[in-house]
Amino acid sequence: EILSARRAGQAGRRGPHAEWRMAASATHPGGSTRPRPVVCFDFDETLAMCTGHAACADPLRLFGGASRLEALRSLLSSLRGLGVACGVCSFNYRAVFEPLLSAAGLLDLFDRDLLLGAEVFEEGGALHSPPPRLSGVDGLTAEDRRAVERELFRAACAAESKGAVLRRLILPRLRGVGESEEDEAVARLSRPPVGVVVPRTGSVDVSDSGAEFVLFVDDCAENLCDVRAASEHCATLLSPPDGLKESDFDAVLLWARGASAGAGGGEEGCVTARGPRSDETA
Repeated sequence: EILSARRAGQAGRRGPHAEWRMAASATHPGGSTRPRPVVCFDFDETLAMCTGHAACADPLRLFGGASRLEALRSLLSSLRGLGVACGVCSFNYRAVFEPLLSAAGLLDLFDRDLLLGAEVFEEGGALHSPPPRLSGVDGLTAEDRRAVERELFRAACAAESKGAVLRRLILPRLRGVGESEEDEAVARLSRPPVGVVVPRTGSVDVSDSGAEFVLFVDDCAENLCDVRAASEHCATLLSPPDGLKESDFDAVLLWARGASAGAGGGEEGCVTARGPRSDETA
């Protein structure tokens, strides 16, 4: 299957905006044909100031005090008012962070279908799959065997990643249709190279395509690089290691206003709480 996808990708590559054209065909809840923008937050050290666990008894302390909690609630309410869906993508368990959001009075501001925790990777979860194995491929050339082995290794590394959550669980919700595994393989093999964005705090880095409808917010730069590799239409914001600050809330809201209006979250480059800056690539 991987070889078929590889050859199909070489024979007829999808254009760089094919995924975007599919996304644009989905229906916005307001009746337009534009997809609904999504802001997806990590939970630990991003929404919360530290790692959430079942024994957390004080939501004020977990979310940084009354002032920060009220500012966070205001941000989420404003996002919903703009027609932006709010989600959580965390390696912590939904069974842990959902009650914590509820205790803080934040749960109703999130889209329940976009509360994605570690359960998605476990047996019975949406992204659970057995480890890939190299079998039934006798007669391969050395070059094709190396290509298969590379893809199996990449699949094993990517199986439990936030990029997999974005591509397989979040983007299909935007465009209203699923994407077959073969299409995923073709897209992965044929994706054109792009500049590597170095995440930094305080800045929303626009997507590689400039036509983003998802903003991923996380305190781990590796996770942000992972989601950017999974889709050229994903913008990212790196959270400080002790949780988002109110200046970061401003940057998220500014991106959401642009995305909701169809401006792509910042036409002049990366949106920051201090103003726009040009893209930094390396």
